[in-house]
Amino acid sequence: MQQQSDDFSSSDSPSRPPAAIVARRGIIGENGVVVESSAALTKQNRREYADDGVSSRYRIRPEELLSSTTEDERSSLQFHISNSIMHFLDRELAVYVEGLGIFFPQVEVKQRTRVLREKLLVHSDTVRTVRFEKCSELVPYHWEKFGQLVETRELVHQFYPNLPLAMRTRWTEPDMRKILRGYAGLVRREVVVQGFSNQLSQIADLFALHNRQGRSENDWFAGADVFILPRYEQTLFIEPCSVNERPALENAWELLEAAFGKPQKTFTVDIIKQLAELGYDTQALQNEAELQIREFPVAVFVRNDERPSLVYCTNGLRHLSRSAADSDTPRPGNELIFQLSLAPIEKSQTQTCEIPDWPLRALTMGWILMQSSRSRTIRTGAGLACDVPLIGNSDTELHSIFATTFACARSEQLCSDRPFSYVNLVGITADEAAVAAKYSPEFLLRLLEHKELDQCTKPNRSSIVAKTGLLATPAAAKPTAASVEDTPQVFPAV
Repeated sequence: MQQQSDDFSSSDSPSRPPAAIVARRGIIGENGVVVESSAALTKQNRREYADDGVSSRYRIRPEELLSSTTEDERSSLQFHISNSIMHFLDRELAVYVEGLGIFFPQVEVKQRTRVLREKLLVHSDTVRTVRFEKCSELVPYHWEKFGQLVETRELVHQFYPNLPLAMRTRWTEPDMRKILRGYAGLVRREVVVQGFSNQLSQIADLFALHNRQGRSENDWFAGADVFILPRYEQTLFIEPCSVNERPALENAWELLEAAFGKPQKTFTVDIIKQLAELGYDTQALQNEAELQIREFPVAVFVRNDERPSLVYCTNGLRHLSRSAADSDTPRPGNELIFQLSLAPIEKSQTQTCEIPDWPLRALTMGWILMQSSRSRTIRTGAGLACDVPLIGNSDTELHSIFATTFACARSEQLCSDRPFSYVNLVGITADEAAVAAKYSPEFLLRLLEHKELDQCTKPNRSSIVAKTGLLATPAAAKPTAASVEDTPQVFPAV
C-alpha cells in the first residue's frame, strides 16, 4: 500500500525550533532559547501556552510534530508505539489511542485449506486478532464495554524505556505522552483527509469512508466510517489437520449444481458479437484462426438464501490457460463467476424471476482480461474499464469489472480434464476503478469487502467513494476501434 501523507516527505529538522515546544529542560520559545522550566510555569503561563493555538501543556499539533522531529525519529516512534499496543493486545487488554480510537483483541476460529495434489488439507486455527472502534474521547460506555482500558500514560510507560538513548535524552516520559497524542493526531488527520493510513501497519491499516460534512477536521472525523484491515494475528491453538480426497468434477457447473440446484437457464456467449457491442474493432478477429474459441457456454443458478442472487458461471474457459515455459504440466485455468443481487421482494419468486442476459457483457470483459495475461489466467485484483455501461444502454454507473475470490469455493478445483479456480467478477464504478489505480487493488478490495460488495453486483448502486472527495472521476475510456490485444485500462492485480 502507498500514499503516505505529504507531510512525511521531509526528513530534516527545521532551521529554527518552532514556537512553544515542550523540551526536556523547559519550553522553547520563538528564538530557540529555553524561556522557563515546565515545572516552574504558573497557571497563567500554562493557560497562555495552551491557548496560543500551537501547543499546550498536554498535546502537540501534528504540524509541530513533523517540524520538530526527524523521519528516523518518527519511524522509531511508529515502531515502538505499535509494539507497545501489541504488548497489551497479547495480554487481552484494549488500548485507547487518544483522539483516534480503541484497538481491542478478539479471538476467532479460522478454517484454512491447502491443496496437495489430489488431497485437500483442512485445519482450524484459533487466533487472536485486533478490532477497532472509532473514539475521539472516552465515555462511561467504553469502560462498561471493555472493562480495563490502557490509556496514554500506560502506553508510553511501556515503550519509553525501549526508545533510542538520543530520544530519551531529548524527551522525558511526560514529554513523550504529549508527542504520542500528536502522533495520534497525525494518524487521524491522514485517515480523514486521505481515507487511508498505514502509520500503524504492524497492527492494522486504517481506512475511512465519509461524506466530509462540516468544515473542520473534527467534523469530518465524527462523520467518518473508520475501519481497519488487521495485520496483527497471534495463533493460540491449531487443530489437527484433516486430509480429504478432492472430488474430480466433470465440469465447472457440477459444484454449483450441488449447492444451488439445477441451472435455471443457459446462454452461449458469442465473443465477436459481444466485442463489437463493447466498441472493439473485430475485423481482425473474423478469421476463426485468430481466436482459440469463438463462443463459450454460461449457466445461471439461483442462490436462494439470506442474500438471494443469480450466479452466472462459465464452462470451458479453463482450457485457455498456458503452461509455464519450463513445465509440461498444464497450468490450472479459470472459470468466471458473476453474481447478480436480487431485491429482497424477489426472494420468494427466485424460481420464476426474470434472468437478464446483460451479465454476459461482464463475463466477456473477463475473457478479455484472460487474453491480456500471458498465462491466460486472472489474478485477484485485476480489472478492466470500458466506455459502455455493463447494463445495456442504461445510465448505471457501473462501467468496469474487478476480480475477487469466489467466497463459496476459494481453493483450486480438481477436474477430469484440467484443474481450475473460480474467479468472481463484480461491477464497479469509474471512481472506484480510480481508487485501485491510485492506491492499489487491495485498497479497493478492502473497501468493497467492508461494504459487502466484493461478491455480488448491485446494478443501481452508487459509488462508495462518490461523496468522500478523495478522487476526481476519471475521464471515460474510449476503446472504440481498439484491438483485443490492446486491452485498454487494465489495472494490475494484487
